[in-house]
Amino acid sequence: NKRGVIDKFKDIFTEVLNIPRSLITSFDMSAPLRQGILFTITRPQSALKAGVEMFRQAFSEKNYAQWFSDLKKDPLYRLMKDSNLYIADGTKIASGLSGKEERFMTNLVQKIPVLGKVVRASERAYTAYLNKLRVDVFSSIANKFVKTGLNPKENKNLFDSLAGFINNGTGRGDLGKLNRNAQILNTLFFSPRLIASRFNLLNPV
Repeated sequence: NKRGVIDKFKDIFTEVLNIPRSLITSFDMSAPLRQGILFTITRPQSALKAGVEMFRQAFSEKNYAQWFSDLKKDPLYRLMKDSNLYIADGTKIASGLSGKEERFMTNLVQKIPVLGKVVRASERAYTAYLNKLRVDVFSSIANKFVKTGLNPKENKNLFDSLAGFINNGTGRGDLGKLNRNAQILNTLFFSPRLIASRFNLLNPV
């Protein structure tokens, strides 16, 4: 209710145009070899744990909600948020459609009887795998930084860069000055952030 009329209109416009994409990209478990392929290959242990979580959450909304609840108790959760590690949560109304993965930027399909349940399960599976992968990879590397004496407050840029690398490595690319228009771009292109992430990873810096 607190959101402006323009924001609400943008959401409706985005949701309608994203219905076909959500239907096309549902009914599979493609996150490991689509957005998550870089870390699926290079970090098999983290990928295995993410795969288990993907199936747990795909078939249970309760497990999906519980994972987010448990995550907030993680000692590194605050650091993840401060470093802008992307964690998708389509259930948060306040964040609008920006809180969802690009493939599922609509809530309309999920409300279709019978079919909607399958789409919701597909979205949970896709989101669960990438979220778990991002969190585990970030935690693993961040803990190594801390053990070598690198303080998150004194070396904020380092941890921000780590989160940025992981975001790009899981298909959540930084669009630079176009970030504010990401939602609109998502209605014009299939997965603009995924495309951007691949180009960003080619940057030697």
